[in-house]
Amino acid sequence: MIRQSRECVINLPTTKLTDIVVGIGNTTGAEIDKFEHFGLTAEKAERVGAPLIAECHANFECRLHDDGLVGKYNFFIFEVVKAHVAASPKHPETLHYTGDGVFVVSGKVISRRSLFRPEMLWSIGRLLSARPRIDGSGERNRSCGESWHMTSTDRFRRNAAAHGHSIARAPFE
Repeated sequence: MIRQSRECVINLPTTKLTDIVVGIGNTTGAEIDKFEHFGLTAEKAERVGAPLIAECHANFECRLHDDGLVGKYNFFIFEVVKAHVAASPKHPETLHYTGDGVFVVSGKVISRRSLFRPEMLWSIGRLLSARPRIDGSGERNRSCGESWHMTSTDRFRRNAAAHGHSIARAPFE
C-alpha cells in the first residue's frame, strides 16, 4: 500500500494498547476491518489519505521521501509532514517494537539538568516556538508541523540480518 500511495500514518501507541498492537500485527486488512475488529477510532488526517488512530498518543502523517533501499532491505525513509501529539500525559509509556515479539517501553524520565551548563540546555518547546509551523497554527500541545525523517529501523535491521549484514545502529535512528 505504501509503495502505491507513497504516504502513511505512523501511530505511536501506549502500553495500554499492547495486546491490540499484537492482534493487529497478526491480522491482515485484506481479511478484516482492523478498526472495527479491535475497537479503534479512525480520524481523518490533514495531509495524507491514511487515517490516524485516535487512541494512540501520537500520530505522524508521512510521505515517502526515499525508497532506494526498499527492494533490498524493505527500508522506507519518510518525511513527517504533520505530527499530532496528545497534550497529556507529559511522559507517556509508549510502545516500540524491536522484533521477535519484543517491545521496548519509553516514558521513564531521567533528569541530569543540574549537570549541564545552562547555555547547553534547550527544550523542545523553545525549539518549536522559535521555528515557523507548516500549518500556521499557534496550537502547541496537539500538533507541530516541522518536517523531519522517520524510518522503520526494526524492519531495516531484520532484513539486513536476513541478508548476512550486522547493523548496530541504523541511519536516522
